[in-house]
Amino acid sequence: MNKIGKKIGIVALILCLATGCGNPLKKMTKSTVYIEKDGKVQSLSVESFEKEYYNEGELKNFIEKEIASQQKERGEDSVSIKEFTVKEKQATLQLQFAGLEDYQAFTDTDVESGTYNPEIIKSKQIDTVIEVGSKSKQAIAQIEDVDNLNYIFLKDPEGIQLLFDNQIKYCSENVTILDENLVSIPADEQCFILYETKR
Repeated sequence: MNKIGKKIGIVALILCLATGCGNPLKKMTKSTVYIEKDGKVQSLSVESFEKEYYNEGELKNFIEKEIASQQKERGEDSVSIKEFTVKEKQATLQLQFAGLEDYQAFTDTDVESGTYNPEIIKSKQIDTVIEVGSKSKQAIAQIEDVDNLNYIFLKDPEGIQLLFDNQIKYCSENVTILDENLVSIPADEQCFILYETKR
């Protein structure tokens, strides 16, 4: 590689590190929960911050106190702040969680997850799902190749996007499919998703 090529490569690497290159959450413009392939979870909250009486310092202080409280109760790795910004009348908060249980403990979201288990799914009285690839309805009893699938039940009071490292295979009919690894769930409705455990 010539000197110019090396300089371009170094600059590109610096820009990549500075902008969080490689983190798909950086591309999101709406509140999103990102479930990584190693089981860790990131959350992105995007909220309006346009009222004159809103105070950025007070909001940041409140967030830090909530984080400190959970760290004391569940351990320092349970939650940490990755980014907090307020600009153009919009507040953006990105948090890192050790797993879904820690995410649930910090939020008002109801979450249940694990390895696919027909008995658990049956107990939730789910009969049909949408196959993400074809977007067609399918009886859940006819699903094949379930050995490498995880399930998640999630109910969020305001609705949210769910982003996965791995491909989503099936979801309940109230879920909006945005991409093979990105869906949107409505407010205050329990949603069901089956996704691959490895890719």
